[in-house]
Amino acid sequence: MAKKVIKKTKSKVVKKKWYNIVAPKIFNESPVGEVLLSEPEKAKGRQMKASLMTVTGDPSKQNQSVNLKLTSFSDNKYFTEVTGYKLLPAAVKRMVRRNREKVDDSFVIKTKDGKLARLKPMIVTRGKTTNSVLTAMRKWVRAYLAKFASTVTFEELVREVIGKRMQADAAKVLKKFHPIGIFDVRMITLVSPERAKKGVNLLLPPKEMPKAPEAEA
Repeated sequence: MAKKVIKKTKSKVVKKKWYNIVAPKIFNESPVGEVLLSEPEKAKGRQMKASLMTVTGDPSKQNQSVNLKLTSFSDNKYFTEVTGYKLLPAAVKRMVRRNREKVDDSFVIKTKDGKLARLKPMIVTRGKTTNSVLTAMRKWVRAYLAKFASTVTFEELVREVIGKRMQADAAKVLKKFHPIGIFDVRMITLVSPERAKKGVNLLLPPKEMPKAPEAEA
């Protein structure tokens, strides 16, 4: 009886390669990581987090991070765009000390380039104050951020928050309500198209800014 011959087939080996990931142009396209792929296009659309210390090379920004989305592939590297920003919880905790009050908020605004983003600002006061003062401060911050966001693109908004320029300008006015220790933005995140279709409670920019208390003579 003849024996059945079984032919062995070689499995195809899929070779993978490391590809560099670079930050957006606002961060001078500095390297932020690598991805191992067999086909470069497979990573398009992926999200990643990167420490701002890694992105900028500035050790003072170790408590801040950005969310990046891989958008395009060229010259053996992936290019990204910013989709969010976060101040790490440990850094926020250190900002709030005894005999201070922290005012948190969360709302959705629309930027100049039509993107919807959720902002989470915070105010840390020096000493205790009344609820009416805290409410007035929160109302002014909402109006200020909604108006500011309407004049810049999403990428510019993130850049201003990272550079603390926007916060510094706002703090000058907030001090008229009550002495403050810190005004900052804890988080910025893009609202996904799917979530936007379901509807969000959008905070519109005011026609006129709420008035701050007059400085004492």
